[in-house]
Amino acid sequence: MPLSLPPPPPQPELFDLERPSSPTEDDEVPSTAYEGIELTVYGLDRATPLSASEHLRRLIEETKARPGLSVEAQNVLRALVVRQADSRHALDYAYLSFDQALVPHPRADLLQGVRKNLVETYPDIRVQWRTHAGLDKTRRLTFAMDGHAQAQEVGPKLNEWLERRKYRILTTFTSRASGTWRITYDFLDPAHVDAIFLSPPVIGGRTYYPTRPRFIIPTYGYQIAILGCRDWQSAKTTLDQFVRQLCRRDNALDPLVHSRMELGGDVYTAVLHDWESTLKVADSGPALEAFLSRHVLGRHISPVPQPGLLYCLNGSGLFLRQGAPDRERSSLELQQLRHELDAVRQQGLEQIRTLYSTLALTNEAISAMNTRLDLSLAAMTNLAAQHALDAQANQLEFSIADLRREQDQCQLILVLGDQVPEEMRQHSLRRMRECEEQLNERRRQVLELRKRMTVLGTRTPTPGEPALPSPMTATPADETADSRAAPRDLSMDTAPN
Repeated sequence: MPLSLPPPPPQPELFDLERPSSPTEDDEVPSTAYEGIELTVYGLDRATPLSASEHLRRLIEETKARPGLSVEAQNVLRALVVRQADSRHALDYAYLSFDQALVPHPRADLLQGVRKNLVETYPDIRVQWRTHAGLDKTRRLTFAMDGHAQAQEVGPKLNEWLERRKYRILTTFTSRASGTWRITYDFLDPAHVDAIFLSPPVIGGRTYYPTRPRFIIPTYGYQIAILGCRDWQSAKTTLDQFVRQLCRRDNALDPLVHSRMELGGDVYTAVLHDWESTLKVADSGPALEAFLSRHVLGRHISPVPQPGLLYCLNGSGLFLRQGAPDRERSSLELQQLRHELDAVRQQGLEQIRTLYSTLALTNEAISAMNTRLDLSLAAMTNLAAQHALDAQANQLEFSIADLRREQDQCQLILVLGDQVPEEMRQHSLRRMRECEEQLNERRRQVLELRKRMTVLGTRTPTPGEPALPSPMTATPADETADSRAAPRDLSMDTAPN
């Protein structure tokens, strides 16, 4: 007997429109499709194949046990059915839907309410509308191999590479789909899938680029998709008009709840108000062709876009249907293209290795040349420093000789005694003392310069080390400019009267 349930709302509640999708192409086309409105709950226990479904049932029972639930809310929870995803593998997700005997008509609004309640109550789990039939592929990456031997060789190395980077694997298997050997991984964390896709593994000098299945995670249960809209700039506006015209309602409510372009504009998706409108648009291929033939811009679109339920089209990889000969030809062309790309990639890697090797040898030669140049410059600098010190020492020797001559003149004046004025004798005496002090300072400076010259002459200069002497505290040339001139004849001085 059907349960008493709340009436459908005027408009569905879409509380998280932003969600990731996969824009990359994969030539594996599953042969099965499944129709159903169902949720996928991720982040559950995965100790055994039954752990995830048992964990989800416990969460539902905890929700039922909350106080203050209305009769209708209790009926919604009673009608829920939990299904395990796989009976052989321990997965971290399970499926949640309604018992059709208790809820005979599809009620996406009720499942959306359950989904919102689980997300808000249990932040450690993720709840999304089921994407497609079969095992979940939203966290899947596939690496194409040249053959079975390469798959056996590269598989353990890929596992080691993923383990080093702590990318947690849910399941992995090797298969030969469409004649091509592949290694497939399902990961626990969706962020790891994006990270590997952006920075693929490099093994043995070769980069292994992964592919992802094409899919669009549904926003709501009543969601359709129209394929083949690439390079059609007015697709969204035109198809919105088509949907509203096809599903016009008597109560004047807009049958179109939400729409947008996905996968780089290749797919148009729309959320409809009710299940009847959803099925009507999904089965509107001839009506869409007739509508486009009358449309000013749409009549030139070829081939005609293909409508369908989103979760059904997800099962086929969101590709337009092709005949068997076309599929076979496309598969052969893709395989040939893959081999050509691998050959070009290998040639590029070899050229890069050669370039790096040549660059390393060139850098080594430049480094050796720079070292020799630095040694030569250091030796020249050392020699220049010795010459500079020697020039300073010679200046000091000249200054000492001048001071001695002046000192001899002063001493001669003092020997004359009373024959010279007293003032001249006092001046000579004072000048002799000054000359003696200057002689002592010059001798000290000469001794210091000789020591520095000895140090420079007995060591090997290091490249980059300054070898020039630091300036003297007092420059001899400046202090003895008058002394190095011809000595004054003090005997010619006349004393003042």
